[in-house]
Amino acid sequence: MWGRRRMRFGAAVLMTLAFALTACQTEQASPETTEFWDVHETPDSGAKSGEIHSTQQRDDAPDGAQGWNIIYVSEILDDTYQYVSGEVYVPDEPSDQPRDVVLWNHQTTGLPDECAPSRTEVDDTRIPELEQLLDDGHIVVASDYPGQGLPGPVYYMVGQANARASLDALKAIEQLPNLEMSGRFVQYGFSQGGQTTMHAEAMVEDYATDFELLGSALLSPAVRVQDLTAHAMTDAELTGFALSMLSGLKTANPELVYEDFLRQEGIAILPEVDTGCWDIWQVASSAEDPYRDTAMQEDSDWVAAMDDVDDFEPAGSSPFLVHHSVADAIAPVEQARREVDRLCEAGNAVEYHEYDDLEHGSVVVEAAPSFPAWAQARFSGKTAMDHCQK
Repeated sequence: MWGRRRMRFGAAVLMTLAFALTACQTEQASPETTEFWDVHETPDSGAKSGEIHSTQQRDDAPDGAQGWNIIYVSEILDDTYQYVSGEVYVPDEPSDQPRDVVLWNHQTTGLPDECAPSRTEVDDTRIPELEQLLDDGHIVVASDYPGQGLPGPVYYMVGQANARASLDALKAIEQLPNLEMSGRFVQYGFSQGGQTTMHAEAMVEDYATDFELLGSALLSPAVRVQDLTAHAMTDAELTGFALSMLSGLKTANPELVYEDFLRQEGIAILPEVDTGCWDIWQVASSAEDPYRDTAMQEDSDWVAAMDDVDDFEPAGSSPFLVHHSVADAIAPVEQARREVDRLCEAGNAVEYHEYDDLEHGSVVVEAAPSFPAWAQARFSGKTAMDHCQK
């Protein structure tokens, strides 16, 4: 059923470490204008998703393209409107027809505002294959997700909120002058962005009715919060991941009580979640016993909140391309295989590739170069490869 490739450790592992940390360690795109993101107000009553609050031209767009930071309105939850930041890149070359759009859904970058992707320099590592996608004539757009980039709590791994913000970025670029869109888009996401991508596919037909999704690509997807949390709790090196997911769940469910999930050792580490882009992973790994024995009890409020995030199914209306590694220590391959099964059962065509030896981020280095051609094939109306057993 699945394509399989064997890779050797070495340069690819070094590249994946560089990729995983790039968004956290690069310098701000325009340090002198960081006040652009200092937006504390909320949208006026009557505001609509996609309305633009402000724009700022970037000075780091690839050659032959222009880029802007954008702040726009998103209905991140039902009747909850918030300003969200993001970015958009457009080819300089004039087009005689409306441009198709590629939507990038980013991976974990840390929770503090300064870690937001739009506040760092852009290249083909931060938005994989950006230059090729622009050379192909597409608009490329990306959301920072709610609470990243702008003041306010982060909805980390709360897929519904992040997917709405991502789809609302599409609506926002419709508002930009002298930019003609076709209304067709392909999306792709890495790790947390895989969850965003899955949720966006599930809701696009109801939430973003003016847009037609032609395909989605997942790179090392991390999708179901309950499974990911349970796995992270078994590995001290993933304690920071678990605590960050708890933080996102509490943002969406303020009534949750940390003490119901964490022992005092875990509570003591929580402030580190908001202090650095990657610090939490280093600090939290030293915790020896951060979780209560009853933390994942089926009838707990925390598990109910996880179930709410995980309670969605694929729409089944467009093809997927999925890349994952058997050696993934963050999002185990069994979880990816279950998502592929869900996609197939829903009726999506799925092209699925597994790798034997790659780490979580190394998959991006290996697989991303094939994405622009796959996206172009979707825009051209070609039949997608399907590994599902129909």
